[in-house]
Amino acid sequence: MRFKRGSKVEVMNKKEVPISWRSAEILNGNGHTYYVRYEYHPVMNNRSMMERVSRKFVRPCPLPSQGIETWKVGDTVEVFEDFSWKIATILTVMQGDYYTVRLLGSSKESNVHKLNIREQWLWLDDKWILMG
Repeated sequence: MRFKRGSKVEVMNKKEVPISWRSAEILNGNGHTYYVRYEYHPVMNNRSMMERVSRKFVRPCPLPSQGIETWKVGDTVEVFEDFSWKIATILTVMQGDYYTVRLLGSSKESNVHKLNIREQWLWLDDKWILMG
C-alpha cells in the first residue's frame, strides 16, 4: 500500500520488546521509504520527531473499536503505554474501568484504564484482520 503526504499511520518500533506501534503522519515518500513525523507528546518538549522508515514498518491506523466495553481475563489486547501501542494480556479486571495487564514478552504489569485499551488488529495483504 502506498501512502500519500498527510496520511495518518502507525510505525512499528522493533527496538522495544514487545514491538510497538506509534502514531505518525507521512511527510513524503517514494513508496519504498517514508519520512514520518510522530505525533506530539508533552515529554518531547514541543519538538517534532521525524524519521525515515521502510514501508514494511508502516501501516494505516487501525479500524475503530468494535464496541467492546469490557475485557475479560486472558484477552489479548493492545495497550497505550509510553506513547505507543503494545500487545498485552488482561490479567485482572478491577473496579472503575481499570485492568491489570502484562506486556507480551515481559514480566511488567500495569494498571490501565479501558480508554487506553484497544483490540489487536493485524495488517496483512493490505487488509485488517481482527486477532483474538
